[in-house]
Amino acid sequence: MKSGNIFTAANLWYSNLSAIKLILILALTINVTQIYAQATYVIEGEPQLKVSGTSTIHDWEMESHDASGTAKIILENSKLLSIDFLKVTMPVISLKSGKGQMDTNAYKALKAEHYPDIIFELTAVEKITDQKILVKARLIIIGTSRSKSLEVNYTILENGIQFSGDCSIRFSDFNIDPPSAVFGTIKTGDDLTLSFNAIFKHTTKITKQ
Repeated sequence: MKSGNIFTAANLWYSNLSAIKLILILALTINVTQIYAQATYVIEGEPQLKVSGTSTIHDWEMESHDASGTAKIILENSKLLSIDFLKVTMPVISLKSGKGQMDTNAYKALKAEHYPDIIFELTAVEKITDQKILVKARLIIIGTSRSKSLEVNYTILENGIQFSGDCSIRFSDFNIDPPSAVFGTIKTGDDLTLSFNAIFKHTTKITKQ
């Protein structure tokens, strides 16, 4: 090989090597930026979770203040950019109506002994505005999973985010027989409204998904 060709090949090799190094540096920089922009949040305090419905004699409501939840969220300059993960677990027996027999009937209908938790899992974020998020989620009740689309309100706090909203479901969506009482003379309606209000507080930044 002629010396000119050798120098040309060497220069080309060094040029390509420099380009590869630059690409690697940029990739690492972007990756580190994403890692340290994302943080873990957990439910703090007493969330307000409600199930509301109707019956042949009056409307009813059960409420829980006992739930655990974790989320991986990206904020930038107090602006919500994305939610990469969110899961909330609520014990069935934490739901209370203030009426012992009604609670017992509800736990029986929800098969609390075999399926102790109601689980909410985020599956997709479709749109984020300054105050609302349009999401798709998976709701798991008595081991049956159903997908729901819902609009969630949010407020950025000093060290966390407050989420609130509601969605409509049916007992029949989960193959649940609506609870009844007094030998079936009092029957619960099939339609339900789930509502929630919870604060997720920042814990620590994560280093890897």
